[in-house]
Amino acid sequence: LRFDGTRLAQALEEVERKYNVKIECSDEIRNCGITADLNNEGLDKVLRILAKIINGSVSYENKRYFLNGDGCN
Repeated sequence: LRFDGTRLAQALEEVERKYNVKIECSDEIRNCGITADLNNEGLDKVLRILAKIINGSVSYENKRYFLNGDGCN
């Protein structure tokens, strides 16, 4: 997984496909740009890194992950 200015919503779709999970995010962060090389990383680390990039958090409930944040600059 390598992202270069990729919208968070698009990056999460790729993560969902790779790890066969469901991930949702708040509307405020959907269009945040993500630049990261996450090859050879496990799902938990990928989600923690994405949350850190957006100054947000990740949670797990009802068999799905949720990224939340205040938005991006």
